[in-house]
Amino acid sequence: MRLTPARLIERIETRHGSLAATERLAAIVNGWASLEHLANRDNRMPGGFNDWEVVQDAGFSRRPAIKQLRSFVARPAIVTALHGVRVAASVVLILPVRNPVLRGVVGASSATAGVLLAPLHQNGGDGSDQVGTFTQALTAAARLSRSDRVTDVILWATSAQTTLAYLASGWVKLLGKPWREGTAIKGVMRTRTYGAEPLFRILQKHPELGRLAEVGTLVIECAYPIVYALNGKARLVYLGGVAALHTGIAVVMGLGRFLPAFLSLQPPVLYTATKNPGRDNTFPRVLAGATAIAAAGMGATQAVISRRARRLRGRQQTFTTSRGAQLAVEYRPSRNRQSPLLVFENSLVAVQEYWQPILSKLEIDAATLTYDRPGYGASIPAPGSRSLESHAAD
Repeated sequence: MRLTPARLIERIETRHGSLAATERLAAIVNGWASLEHLANRDNRMPGGFNDWEVVQDAGFSRRPAIKQLRSFVARPAIVTALHGVRVAASVVLILPVRNPVLRGVVGASSATAGVLLAPLHQNGGDGSDQVGTFTQALTAAARLSRSDRVTDVILWATSAQTTLAYLASGWVKLLGKPWREGTAIKGVMRTRTYGAEPLFRILQKHPELGRLAEVGTLVIECAYPIVYALNGKARLVYLGGVAALHTGIAVVMGLGRFLPAFLSLQPPVLYTATKNPGRDNTFPRVLAGATAIAAAGMGATQAVISRRARRLRGRQQTFTTSRGAQLAVEYRPSRNRQSPLLVFENSLVAVQEYWQPILSKLEIDAATLTYDRPGYGASIPAPGSRSLESHAAD
Protein backbone atom coordinates (compact mmCIF):
# COMPACT_ATOMS: atom_id res chain seq x y z
CA MET A 1 0.00 0.00 0.00
CA ARG A 2 1.39 3.39 -1.01
CA LEU A 3 2.30 5.56 1.98
CA THR A 4 1.01 9.06 1.21
CA PRO A 5 1.45 12.05 3.55
CA ALA A 6 -2.20 11.69 4.62
CA ARG A 7 -1.74 8.01 5.47
CA LEU A 8 1.48 8.82 7.33
CA ILE A 9 -0.36 11.36 9.49
CA GLU A 10 -3.15 8.87 10.15
CA ARG A 11 -0.59 6.29 11.25
CA ILE A 12 1.21 8.72 13.55
CA GLU A 13 -2.10 9.64 15.17
CA THR A 14 -2.43 6.06 16.39
CA ARG A 15 -0.86 4.76 19.60
CA HIS A 16 1.76 2.48 18.06
CA GLY A 17 2.37 4.72 15.06
CA SER A 18 3.20 7.61 17.38
CA LEU A 19 5.46 5.41 19.49
CA ALA A 20 7.31 4.09 16.43
CA ALA A 21 7.84 7.57 14.95
CA THR A 22 9.23 8.97 18.20
CA GLU A 23 11.41 5.90 18.71
CA ARG A 24 12.98 6.12 15.25
CA LEU A 25 13.57 9.86 15.37
CA ALA A 26 15.23 9.51 18.79
CA ALA A 27 17.39 6.72 17.37
CA ILE A 28 18.53 9.04 14.57
CA VAL A 29 19.49 11.70 17.14
CA ASN A 30 21.45 9.30 19.37
CA GLY A 31 23.24 7.53 16.54
CA TRP A 32 24.13 10.87 14.94
CA ALA A 33 25.45 12.22 18.26
CA SER A 34 27.63 9.17 18.88
CA LEU A 35 29.12 9.32 15.39
CA GLU A 36 29.99 12.98 15.98
CA HIS A 37 31.60 12.24 19.34
CA LEU A 38 33.61 9.37 17.86
CA ALA A 39 34.82 11.66 15.09
CA ASN A 40 35.79 14.37 17.62
CA ARG A 41 37.72 12.20 20.07
CA ASP A 42 40.40 14.93 20.33
CA ASN A 43 37.98 16.88 22.52
CA ARG A 44 38.52 14.27 25.25
CA MET A 45 42.31 14.35 25.01
CA PRO A 46 44.45 16.40 27.46
CA GLY A 47 43.83 20.06 26.75
CA GLY A 48 40.59 19.36 24.88
CA PHE A 49 37.16 20.81 25.65
CA ASN A 50 36.24 17.65 27.55
CA ASP A 51 39.58 16.80 29.14
CA TRP A 52 38.40 14.42 31.87
CA GLU A 53 40.99 15.63 34.37
CA VAL A 54 39.38 19.07 34.14
CA VAL A 55 35.65 18.36 33.84
CA GLN A 56 35.25 15.27 36.04
CA ASP A 57 34.15 17.19 39.15
CA ALA A 58 32.06 19.84 37.42
CA GLY A 59 28.53 19.69 38.78
CA PHE A 60 28.35 15.95 39.40
CA SER A 61 27.90 13.84 42.51
CA ARG A 62 31.14 13.29 44.40
CA ARG A 63 30.12 10.10 46.11
CA PRO A 64 32.94 7.54 45.87
CA ALA A 65 30.84 4.92 44.05
CA ILE A 66 29.62 7.45 41.47
CA LYS A 67 33.13 8.80 40.95
CA GLN A 68 34.49 5.29 40.41
CA LEU A 69 31.77 4.55 37.85
CA ARG A 70 32.46 7.80 36.00
CA SER A 71 36.21 7.12 35.98
CA PHE A 72 35.60 3.63 34.60
CA VAL A 73 33.32 4.95 31.86
CA ALA A 74 35.89 7.66 30.98
CA ARG A 75 38.40 5.06 29.78
CA PRO A 76 38.87 5.51 26.00
CA ALA A 77 37.99 1.88 25.21
CA ILE A 78 34.77 2.06 27.28
CA VAL A 79 33.78 5.36 25.68
CA THR A 80 34.25 3.90 22.21
CA ALA A 81 32.31 0.77 23.16
CA LEU A 82 29.37 2.72 24.57
CA HIS A 83 29.16 4.93 21.50
CA GLY A 84 29.31 1.78 19.40
CA VAL A 85 26.34 0.43 21.37
CA ARG A 86 24.36 3.56 20.63
CA VAL A 87 25.17 3.49 16.92
CA ALA A 88 24.25 -0.20 16.65
CA ALA A 89 21.08 0.37 18.67
CA SER A 90 20.08 3.21 16.37
CA VAL A 91 20.45 0.99 13.31
CA VAL A 92 18.25 -1.69 14.89
CA LEU A 93 15.58 0.81 15.95
CA ILE A 94 15.46 2.53 12.57
CA LEU A 95 14.97 -0.80 10.78
CA PRO A 96 11.47 -2.39 10.76
CA VAL A 97 12.27 -4.86 13.55
CA ARG A 98 8.88 -5.92 14.96
CA ASN A 99 9.78 -7.71 18.20
CA PRO A 100 8.72 -5.22 20.93
CA VAL A 101 10.89 -6.79 23.64
CA LEU A 102 13.98 -6.63 21.42
CA ARG A 103 13.25 -3.01 20.54
CA GLY A 104 12.74 -2.24 24.22
CA VAL A 105 16.01 -3.83 25.30
CA VAL A 106 17.93 -2.12 22.50
CA GLY A 107 16.34 1.25 23.27
CA ALA A 108 17.06 0.90 26.98
CA SER A 109 20.70 0.06 26.20
CA SER A 110 21.00 3.19 24.06
CA ALA A 111 19.43 5.40 26.73
CA THR A 112 21.64 3.93 29.48
CA ALA A 113 24.75 4.49 27.38
CA GLY A 114 23.63 8.08 26.81
CA VAL A 115 23.29 8.72 30.55
CA LEU A 116 26.71 7.20 31.27
CA LEU A 117 28.37 9.21 28.50
CA ALA A 118 26.75 12.57 29.30
CA PRO A 119 29.38 13.70 31.88
CA LEU A 120 32.14 13.10 29.32
CA HIS A 121 30.57 15.39 26.73
CA GLN A 122 29.26 18.20 28.87
CA ASN A 123 31.11 20.78 26.75
CA GLY A 124 29.52 20.44 23.34
CA GLY A 125 26.45 18.56 24.52
CA ASP A 126 23.14 20.33 24.02
CA GLY A 127 19.38 20.02 24.28
CA SER A 128 19.20 17.52 21.43
CA ASP A 129 21.28 15.04 23.45
CA GLN A 130 18.95 15.36 26.42
CA VAL A 131 15.84 15.02 24.25
CA GLY A 132 17.28 11.97 22.48
CA THR A 133 18.09 10.16 25.71
CA PHE A 134 14.79 11.16 27.32
CA THR A 135 12.59 9.98 24.45
CA GLN A 136 14.62 6.80 23.91
CA ALA A 137 14.23 5.83 27.56
CA LEU A 138 10.46 6.42 27.51
CA THR A 139 9.85 4.55 24.26
CA ALA A 140 11.94 1.64 25.56
CA ALA A 141 9.80 1.52 28.71
CA ALA A 142 6.66 1.47 26.58
CA ARG A 143 8.02 -1.39 24.46
CA LEU A 144 9.05 -3.47 27.45
CA SER A 145 5.72 -2.94 29.21
CA ARG A 146 3.80 -4.43 26.27
CA SER A 147 0.77 -2.64 27.71
CA ASP A 148 -1.40 -0.18 25.80
CA ARG A 149 -2.28 1.59 29.02
CA VAL A 150 1.38 2.09 29.99
CA THR A 151 2.13 3.23 26.45
CA ASP A 152 -0.63 5.85 26.71
CA VAL A 153 0.79 7.08 30.01
CA ILE A 154 4.25 7.39 28.44
CA LEU A 155 2.95 9.21 25.37
CA TRP A 156 0.99 11.58 27.60
CA ALA A 157 4.12 12.16 29.73
CA THR A 158 6.15 12.94 26.61
CA SER A 159 3.45 15.34 25.43
CA ALA A 160 3.37 17.09 28.79
CA GLN A 161 7.15 17.48 28.81
CA THR A 162 7.05 18.79 25.24
CA THR A 163 4.41 21.38 26.08
CA LEU A 164 6.33 22.49 29.17
CA ALA A 165 9.56 22.81 27.17
CA TYR A 166 8.00 25.10 24.57
CA LEU A 167 6.14 27.17 27.15
CA ALA A 168 9.28 27.69 29.25
CA SER A 169 11.36 28.59 26.21
CA GLY A 170 8.78 31.02 24.85
CA TRP A 171 7.91 32.86 28.04
CA VAL A 172 11.56 33.19 29.08
CA LYS A 173 12.23 34.78 25.68
CA LEU A 174 9.28 37.10 26.17
CA LEU A 175 10.79 38.35 29.43
CA GLY A 176 13.96 39.35 27.58
CA LYS A 177 14.11 42.93 26.29
CA PRO A 178 15.81 42.02 22.95
CA TRP A 179 12.92 39.69 22.06
CA ARG A 180 10.34 42.36 22.87
CA GLU A 181 12.26 45.00 20.91
CA GLY A 182 12.91 42.78 17.89
CA THR A 183 16.72 42.67 18.07
CA ALA A 184 17.31 39.16 19.44
CA ILE A 185 17.69 37.18 16.21
CA LYS A 186 19.92 39.82 14.64
CA GLY A 187 22.11 39.66 17.75
CA VAL A 188 22.43 35.88 17.44
CA MET A 189 23.22 36.12 13.71
CA ARG A 190 26.24 38.35 14.40
CA THR A 191 27.96 35.73 16.59
CA ARG A 192 30.56 33.27 15.33
CA THR A 193 29.09 30.29 17.18
CA TYR A 194 25.50 30.31 15.91
CA GLY A 195 25.40 33.22 13.50
CA ALA A 196 25.34 33.62 9.72
CA GLU A 197 26.90 36.77 8.27
CA PRO A 198 24.77 36.90 5.08
CA LEU A 199 21.56 36.67 7.12
CA PHE A 200 22.87 39.24 9.59
CA ARG A 201 23.43 41.72 6.75
CA ILE A 202 19.92 41.08 5.44
CA LEU A 203 18.45 41.73 8.88
CA GLN A 204 20.46 44.94 9.15
CA LYS A 205 18.87 46.22 5.94
CA HIS A 206 15.43 44.79 6.68
CA PRO A 207 14.89 44.68 10.46
CA GLU A 208 11.18 44.01 9.90
CA LEU A 209 12.12 40.48 8.75
CA GLY A 210 13.84 39.78 12.06
CA ARG A 211 10.86 41.17 13.94
CA LEU A 212 8.51 38.93 11.95
CA ALA A 213 10.67 35.86 12.71
CA GLU A 214 10.75 36.72 16.41
CA VAL A 215 6.99 37.20 16.63
CA GLY A 216 6.48 33.89 14.84
CA THR A 217 8.84 32.12 17.25
CA LEU A 218 7.17 33.61 20.31
CA VAL A 219 3.69 32.71 19.07
CA ILE A 220 4.70 29.12 18.31
CA GLU A 221 6.36 28.60 21.69
CA CYS A 222 4.16 30.66 24.04
CA ALA A 223 0.89 29.36 22.57
CA TYR A 224 1.96 25.73 22.17
CA PRO A 225 -0.91 24.24 24.26
CA ILE A 226 -3.30 25.53 21.59
CA VAL A 227 -2.60 22.35 19.59
CA TYR A 228 -5.03 20.59 21.93
CA ALA A 229 -7.82 23.02 21.02
CA LEU A 230 -7.36 23.07 17.23
CA ASN A 231 -9.10 20.78 14.78
CA GLY A 232 -7.19 18.33 12.61
CA LYS A 233 -6.08 20.61 9.73
CA ALA A 234 -5.35 23.61 11.92
CA ARG A 235 -3.37 21.41 14.28
CA LEU A 236 -1.26 20.10 11.40
CA VAL A 237 -0.62 23.65 10.20
CA TYR A 238 0.53 24.66 13.68
CA LEU A 239 2.83 21.65 14.07
CA GLY A 240 4.07 22.37 10.55
CA GLY A 241 5.12 25.78 11.85
CA VAL A 242 6.98 24.06 14.68
CA ALA A 243 8.77 21.84 12.15
CA ALA A 244 9.62 24.90 10.03
CA LEU A 245 11.03 26.66 13.10
CA HIS A 246 13.39 23.79 13.88
CA THR A 247 14.33 23.39 10.23
CA GLY A 248 15.36 27.04 10.15
CA ILE A 249 17.41 26.62 13.34
CA ALA A 250 19.13 23.54 11.90
CA VAL A 251 20.01 25.26 8.62
CA VAL A 252 20.97 28.74 9.85
CA MET A 253 22.54 27.97 13.23
CA GLY A 254 24.13 24.66 12.30
CA LEU A 255 22.26 22.71 14.97
CA GLY A 256 21.42 19.76 12.73
CA ARG A 257 20.53 17.31 15.48
CA PHE A 258 17.92 19.71 16.86
CA LEU A 259 15.66 18.95 13.90
CA PRO A 260 15.10 15.20 14.48
CA ALA A 261 15.36 15.69 18.26
CA PHE A 262 12.46 18.11 18.55
CA LEU A 263 10.50 16.49 15.75
CA SER A 264 10.62 13.29 17.85
CA LEU A 265 8.49 15.09 20.46
CA GLN A 266 5.66 15.93 18.06
CA PRO A 267 4.13 12.45 17.34
CA PRO A 268 3.01 11.96 20.97
CA VAL A 269 1.46 15.44 20.90
CA LEU A 270 -0.35 14.57 17.67
CA TYR A 271 -1.64 11.34 19.23
CA THR A 272 -2.76 12.86 22.53
CA ALA A 273 -4.36 15.90 20.82
CA THR A 274 -6.46 13.69 18.53
CA LYS A 275 -9.79 12.35 19.75
CA ASN A 276 -9.34 8.64 20.36
CA PRO A 277 -12.00 6.72 22.33
CA GLY A 278 -9.58 3.87 23.00
CA ARG A 279 -6.92 6.04 24.65
CA ASP A 280 -6.33 5.98 28.41
CA ASN A 281 -6.54 9.57 29.68
CA THR A 282 -5.74 8.94 33.33
CA PHE A 283 -2.35 10.68 33.16
CA PRO A 284 -3.55 14.22 32.28
CA ARG A 285 -6.20 14.07 35.00
CA VAL A 286 -3.67 12.97 37.61
CA LEU A 287 -1.18 15.55 36.34
CA ALA A 288 -3.76 18.35 36.56
CA GLY A 289 -4.66 17.36 40.13
CA ALA A 290 -1.05 17.00 41.20
CA THR A 291 -0.17 20.35 39.61
CA ALA A 292 -2.99 22.10 41.46
CA ILE A 293 -1.94 20.57 44.79
CA ALA A 294 1.73 21.35 44.15
CA ALA A 295 0.93 24.94 43.16
CA ALA A 296 -1.12 25.45 46.32
CA GLY A 297 1.62 23.91 48.45
CA MET A 298 4.35 25.97 46.80
CA GLY A 299 2.30 29.13 47.21
CA ALA A 300 1.77 28.47 50.91
CA THR A 301 5.43 27.54 51.41
CA GLN A 302 6.59 30.65 49.57
CA ALA A 303 4.33 32.82 51.72
CA VAL A 304 5.87 31.35 54.88
CA ILE A 305 9.41 31.72 53.52
CA SER A 306 8.76 35.31 52.43
CA ARG A 307 7.37 36.18 55.87
CA ARG A 308 10.41 34.67 57.56
CA ALA A 309 12.81 36.33 55.13
CA ARG A 310 11.38 39.76 55.94
CA ARG A 311 12.41 39.36 59.58
CA LEU A 312 15.88 40.22 60.87
CA ARG A 313 17.97 37.07 61.34
CA GLY A 314 20.83 36.42 63.75
CA ARG A 315 22.91 39.55 64.41
CA GLN A 316 21.34 41.62 61.67
CA GLN A 317 20.36 45.22 62.34
CA THR A 318 18.31 47.77 60.43
CA PHE A 319 19.99 50.75 58.78
CA THR A 320 17.95 53.53 57.20
CA THR A 321 19.50 55.21 54.15
CA SER A 322 19.17 58.88 53.22
CA ARG A 323 16.54 57.90 50.64
CA GLY A 324 14.42 56.15 53.25
CA ALA A 325 15.23 52.52 52.43
CA GLN A 326 15.62 50.19 55.39
CA LEU A 327 18.54 47.81 54.89
CA ALA A 328 19.09 44.65 56.90
CA VAL A 329 22.83 44.62 57.61
CA GLU A 330 25.25 42.54 59.64
CA TYR A 331 28.50 44.20 60.65
CA ARG A 332 31.36 42.20 62.11
CA PRO A 333 34.06 44.48 63.51
CA SER A 334 37.73 43.66 63.53
CA ARG A 335 39.98 43.72 66.57
CA ASN A 336 42.35 45.95 64.63
CA ARG A 337 40.83 49.36 63.90
CA GLN A 338 43.32 49.88 61.08
CA SER A 339 42.10 46.85 59.15
CA PRO A 340 40.01 47.31 55.98
CA LEU A 341 36.26 46.91 55.73
CA LEU A 342 35.10 44.25 53.27
CA VAL A 343 31.60 44.77 51.87
CA PHE A 344 30.01 41.69 50.34
CA GLU A 345 27.69 42.45 47.42
CA ASN A 346 24.94 39.96 46.60
CA SER A 347 24.14 38.88 43.05
CA LEU A 348 20.77 38.25 41.44
CA VAL A 349 18.20 37.41 44.15
CA ALA A 350 20.66 36.19 46.80
CA VAL A 351 20.44 37.31 50.42
CA GLN A 352 23.35 37.90 52.75
CA GLU A 353 23.32 34.36 54.19
CA TYR A 354 24.89 33.36 50.87
CA TRP A 355 28.22 34.67 52.20
CA GLN A 356 28.20 32.86 55.57
CA PRO A 357 30.28 29.82 54.46
CA ILE A 358 32.92 32.19 53.06
CA LEU A 359 32.91 34.46 56.10
CA SER A 360 33.40 31.47 58.40
CA LYS A 361 36.62 30.58 56.53
CA LEU A 362 37.97 34.09 56.05
CA GLU A 363 41.53 34.02 57.38
CA ILE A 364 42.42 37.70 57.19
CA ASP A 365 41.89 40.30 59.90
CA ALA A 366 39.21 42.57 58.47
CA ALA A 367 35.84 44.02 59.35
CA THR A 368 33.01 42.67 57.21
CA LEU A 369 29.61 43.96 56.19
CA THR A 370 26.84 41.99 54.51
CA TYR A 371 23.40 43.30 53.66
CA ASP A 372 20.20 42.56 51.76
CA ARG A 373 19.46 44.86 48.83
CA PRO A 374 16.17 46.80 48.99
CA GLY A 375 13.28 44.47 48.26
CA TYR A 376 15.20 41.31 49.21
CA GLY A 377 15.36 39.52 52.54
CA ALA A 378 14.51 41.88 55.38
CA SER A 379 15.43 45.06 53.48
CA ILE A 380 12.60 47.40 52.51
CA PRO A 381 12.97 49.83 49.59
CA ALA A 382 12.11 53.48 49.91
CA PRO A 383 8.51 54.26 48.82
CA GLY A 384 8.29 54.45 45.01
CA SER A 385 12.01 53.86 44.61
CA ARG A 386 12.91 50.61 42.83
CA SER A 387 15.23 51.81 40.07
CA LEU A 388 18.80 50.59 39.64
CA GLU A 389 20.06 54.09 40.40
CA SER A 390 18.25 54.23 43.76
CA HIS A 391 19.60 50.80 44.73
CA ALA A 392 23.13 51.96 43.88
CA ALA A 393 22.66 55.10 45.99
CA ASP A 394 21.38 53.05 48.93
